Amino acid sequence: MATRDIGDAADAVAELEGGNQEARREAVDIIRDLSRSDGAAERDAVVKIGKAAASDPRNTAGITAVFREAAQDPGILVNMDLPQEVITGETEPTVGEQGWQSTASSSGVEQILTRFSSDQPTARIDVQEIHELPAGAPALSEGLVVNSLFLLTPENFQSQDVVANHIRFSVEKGWLEENSIHPWSVQFNRFDADRGIWDPLLGKPVGEDEERLYYMVSPPGMSLWAITGASEVPPDRFRADHLDIKPTHADVGRDFQIQAQVTNLTSEAGVWNGVLWLNGQVHATQSLDVGTGAPETVTFSIRLDPGTYTVRIGKLLGDLTVEAPPIRALGPAMSPVPTPKPTPAAVQVQTATQVPIQVPKPTAAAVQVPTATPAAVQVPKPTAAAVQVATATPAPARMPATKPTPFADATPVPTEVPPAGTPPPAAGFPVGRTVGIAFGITAALAVVSMYLWRTRRVTRRR
Repeated sequence: MATRDIGDAADAVAELEGGNQEARREAVDIIRDLSRSDGAAERDAVVKIGKAAASDPRNTAGITAVFREAAQDPGILVNMDLPQEVITGETEPTVGEQGWQSTASSSGVEQILTRFSSDQPTARIDVQEIHELPAGAPALSEGLVVNSLFLLTPENFQSQDVVANHIRFSVEKGWLEENSIHPWSVQFNRFDADRGIWDPLLGKPVGEDEERLYYMVSPPGMSLWAITGASEVPPDRFRADHLDIKPTHADVGRDFQIQAQVTNLTSEAGVWNGVLWLNGQVHATQSLDVGTGAPETVTFSIRLDPGTYTVRIGKLLGDLTVEAPPIRALGPAMSPVPTPKPTPAAVQVQTATQVPIQVPKPTAAAVQVPTATPAAVQVPKPTAAAVQVATATPAPARMPATKPTPFADATPVPTEVPPAGTPPPAAGFPVGRTVGIAFGITAALAVVSMYLWRTRRVTRRR
């Protein structure tokens, strides 16, 4: 694509971005369609259009937003040959959440937040703006235009206490225009005193107002810093590949291991300043020496609260889930007691004992029958013939006693308990026995009466 065509395309995208919501959607679709192409020329055009459209500080924030929206597709994110700081989103941390503390602020460095491994209430960073490089500090690379210099000194904490840093800084739009500085080229350069070199960190555009553009970086430590810019967007110096999350799903309290392979894309050994992002927010930082040969492995070991997280290192995306602990009872008293399953025999017992059996009370007449003494009968002395007749008379048959129906088991049957103060029932025979005795007496009286009647009849005949 010719330079003129690139310029026209950049103007068109910038114009669409500045229009209504429908026009901006069209701009996002143009970037996505070009990025999905298998042709190298189309993907290269995306890079050129983006750089051209964002070169004007008045378009930078809007064009950056268009490219970030288009790059939400992981495939497009990888294909788009632009720095990951430009085309990935950012959620700035909040003081007081997840251990973030405000440690410094100044006119040039808007805010410094630090996340410690433990609470550090007195920790702070002294910010001192200087106007020339200290003795012993080497000059910055050719082509870099210095905006400002700062000396950042930690106080009341050690570097090993730091999990991550978040620095928000700004530059004037007028400075960018006067020096032909591309807004995507602004860097936060850290002087590494141990190696005697400058270690650049590309700034991530995060906002603007009428006069300034705002950036953020996540440096591994504090030292001498230089804010610089250039006319061209610097190329990537390192590339991260092969994101590996172990495990991807676990209960709370488990450590997660997140690894990636880091390759040096330059001809010189350097330091890769890596950032682990969770849900678009910086979580941890780590520095890694990477030579020009085989890639090096970086490992982040983290423990998280319950939830689902999107993980990012560079342009690599992944997911992990932390499960909440199961709900448990507050104490032994809260534990439910299991109810034992009843056996068939227990069921029969319970069924049999549910209906009490009413035992009828004996009536007064029934009680009196066995106790009443029959009247004496005057029987004359029988003759020999009479004795023989009486002897030959068969004895009356006895009525069989009625047997109660047995229960299914030996469980005692509850009976009614008489109220307190009720006198006990009179002593007597059981009802069955009483009826039998009464019948026997009646039969005896009938025999005696028959005997007397026959005796008198015989006597009269004689």
